[in-house]
Amino acid sequence: FSGESMLTLGGVGDTIPMKNLRVGDVVLAVEERRDGSFDIIETEVIVFLDRKPNAEGVNYIHLSARTTDGESMEINMTPNHLLFVLPRDPDCALVPCEPVSMHAGAIQAGAIIFVRTIASDGKSKIVSATVEKVAYQKHTGAYAPLTKSGTILVDNVVVSSYALGDAANKITHSAAHAAFSPVRVLYELGRVAGTVLPTWHEGKIPSYQDGVHWYAEALTSLYPAAVSLGFLS
Repeated sequence: FSGESMLTLGGVGDTIPMKNLRVGDVVLAVEERRDGSFDIIETEVIVFLDRKPNAEGVNYIHLSARTTDGESMEINMTPNHLLFVLPRDPDCALVPCEPVSMHAGAIQAGAIIFVRTIASDGKSKIVSATVEKVAYQKHTGAYAPLTKSGTILVDNVVVSSYALGDAANKITHSAAHAAFSPVRVLYELGRVAGTVLPTWHEGKIPSYQDGVHWYAEALTSLYPAAVSLGFLS
């Protein structure tokens, strides 16, 4: 995400730009119910899988969407980042379908994504929105925060924390979330111990410095072999 992408903090609900986000911040995210709908939750940022504040000319997919109530939503995402969409299946008109994850680079106009709206009474909920336009933009900075839940609300759009592989490959959010479980486990162990375990969950660089988290780099290197063996499908 770009540095200007907005997030909502837990608690009082203040918003901050992505470039000001820090490890340990609590932000709004979602949790999927068994029926495929989403509950809004609060979740902790445990590490940045990628953080390059000064990267120039980063390619982004710019999605413009609109809810059935006419509310417009926009978000910038790198093409390989995952978000949640409603399957293009005629049967979904008859029986509610569960959301599936898809790379932003594969999204086309007409796709149904999920967004957070706020009612007049201040209560928020997750609703569907139709993508009306897909454009390409360049921005400075690239950020990929990993939360405990593996999801996050960016610019009030429901997205995954993960950007692994590319639009040509079909890695799912669930597979990516499972692959990053060691990062979550070590983060919790560090909290229980009252200290950060030898910078393991922070990687070889602190969260506030530039770079790709070493664990994410390792998974990216192993990704083609894992796909061919059927581990990430």
